[in-house]
Amino acid sequence: VPARADFVIICVFMLVNTRGPGQPRVYSDRKRRHHTDGIVFCLMNAPYVLGTNPKYFKWKWADLVTIDFLVSRGGENAKQGLALEVGVKGGGVLDVATQVTLSEQCKECVMQLLRERQGKPFVAELGFVVGDGVWRFERIRPDKESGNFIDTALDAFLQLAEGLSEHELQYRLLGGAAHQWEQKRAENGEALVR
Repeated sequence: VPARADFVIICVFMLVNTRGPGQPRVYSDRKRRHHTDGIVFCLMNAPYVLGTNPKYFKWKWADLVTIDFLVSRGGENAKQGLALEVGVKGGGVLDVATQVTLSEQCKECVMQLLRERQGKPFVAELGFVVGDGVWRFERIRPDKESGNFIDTALDAFLQLAEGLSEHELQYRLLGGAAHQWEQKRAENGEALVR
């Protein structure tokens, strides 16, 4: 990784004001100031294009990982009594409720929203609660008619499973070997990437 790229990677993280777990992160430079849930990495000098691009890598802070699900009553998970659907190729859907454990508060909230809507399905943004391993209700997505596509949902599940912290991501982007991260972190702590 060239020295200029090292500088850019470190600067991007420095431009995000991190207040703590569950708190909004604010990206701020001379041109922009906005809330962000993560950082999109793309090829240098390549413009950002809205939508799914396999050449991009989007990393999120674990406490800000969310997935949009089409929520309805029933489904395969009788325990929760809900279907949580994501889109698949060909226009179909896949109920992933058996893989998503809702917090009690989230389940009550979603069931209440379904009652208020006379059982009409809606798209809900759910966020992962890192310390508890459950999902919380964030908001209804009135701008959407379907849940995230399966690739987006799997990316979120994979990111949570990998548990790549901000410091480990910086270390690896700057050329550090993935298999050496734990040893280097134990030796140097957070100073490793500063």
